[in-house]
Formats: sequence, C-alpha cells, structure tokens
Amino acid sequence: MNKRTDKWGGPSLDNRQRFLVEIIKKIREECGSTNFIVGLKVNTSDFVKDGFSNEDCTQLLKNLDQ
Repeated sequence: MNKRTDKWGGPSLDNRQRFLVEIIKKIREECGSTNFIVGLKVNTSDFVKDGFSNEDCTQLLKNLDQ
C-alpha cells in the first residue's frame, strides 16, 4: 500500500499513478511510439481500504492511453 505523502503518493490519483506514468513515458521516449507495444496488467480493484477502486483504475487506463 502506498502511504507516501510526497509527489509519489497520498490521496491524489495523479500522485498515486505518477510512477507508472513516468515509466511508460520513458519507454516511449526510448522506443518510440510506433511499432512497439507496451503491455500492462492492471487489477481493477485491490480491495484494500483507501486503495485503487474500479473508477481509479478506469481513469488510470484513460490517462495512460493518452
């Protein structure tokens, strides 16, 4: 469970997804955005209090798709 309170955690979805988003951005920088598939497995809910909800995961995937 991410209990950080800096820019990498806390209640903000932007902060909680920041690590993954930064990794995907770096992969795209290194490999290019065409002809290279980046796979990702995401649980839709972690069933933990204050964890990722189905709605959080949906928003995360929409953000990654951009």
